[in-house]
Amino acid sequence: TASGNIPVLQNTICQLQPVPYNFVEMINYGWATYPLLYLDVPGNTNNSWTNTEMRNLFLQMLINTADSLQPEYFFIGNEVNFYWEQDSLDYMNWISFYNQAYDSIKLHSPASKVGTTFNHEHLSGNGALTGWNTSYWNAFDNFDTSKLDILGITVYPFFNYQHANDVPLNYLDPVFSRMGNKPVVISE
Repeated sequence: TASGNIPVLQNTICQLQPVPYNFVEMINYGWATYPLLYLDVPGNTNNSWTNTEMRNLFLQMLINTADSLQPEYFFIGNEVNFYWEQDSLDYMNWISFYNQAYDSIKLHSPASKVGTTFNHEHLSGNGALTGWNTSYWNAFDNFDTSKLDILGITVYPFFNYQHANDVPLNYLDPVFSRMGNKPVVISE
């Protein structure tokens, strides 16, 4: 029922400026806890990225956030590559929405760096200890990187290595090689 509204807690936290800390707003609006999606809204139970009412409400919330909070870092979606595995066709609808949202956010808050968040181990197929042996780079490679100002990644190397000393120094190179000189944030 609150679809289209900035979450109250998000709005409250972004109005704070803890002293003496240099607080930087990094907002991430998720839309799933895989395999559960939260894309249905009252009046339209279509739980996919083809749900026009949800897309409009989500976009309006993102625009309102950009207008009122103008966050320095703005992420849409968390560990989105899991959705590629779940429904690669609808994932392309998600990318379409992301591109529209990116353009709208930049119109309302041009200084905000906009991106999305992936899970590195699942994306790269480096999660042998969890059974993630297949890479899902298509989930990343289908993005227009000119619309990714920043990339968020969650990193759990212990999903692939039993000991910290076993993690190679070039562990994140596949991500950096795709992002070039754009910033990457480790969000988890």
